[in-house]
Amino acid sequence: MRCGECLHPAGRFGPALSRGANTGRRGIDIGRVPVKRFFYDRDFTIGVFFLGIGQDAFEEALYEEMEQLNADLPERNRSWIPAGVGHTFLRAEPNQTAGGVPVLDWVGYLLSDSEEWVSVGD
Repeated sequence: MRCGECLHPAGRFGPALSRGANTGRRGIDIGRVPVKRFFYDRDFTIGVFFLGIGQDAFEEALYEEMEQLNADLPERNRSWIPAGVGHTFLRAEPNQTAGGVPVLDWVGYLLSDSEEWVSVGD
């Protein structure tokens, strides 16, 4: 079962996960807001529970979406994608790394507008 609000028929993430969803609130200039995405590449909770497409389809759609976001928003989009099936890491696994970069460091790079805030993955 697919949720029309979360996944387009072509398999692309919909409003819930892409294109800076919810960043237009409170008068934020979405043209300047960083777009950050961090998911496990085979996130069970999103792929199976929320989207109902399974982990393989989620992984494929995730990388396709990140590629498209990078093309659409090259100055603002960055992703942090470790290999795994988990769902949360900021509190549950704060030492988790993707591409050798710990998640808390990656978030710190984002918040400090560091040039080290780049897309990384396993």
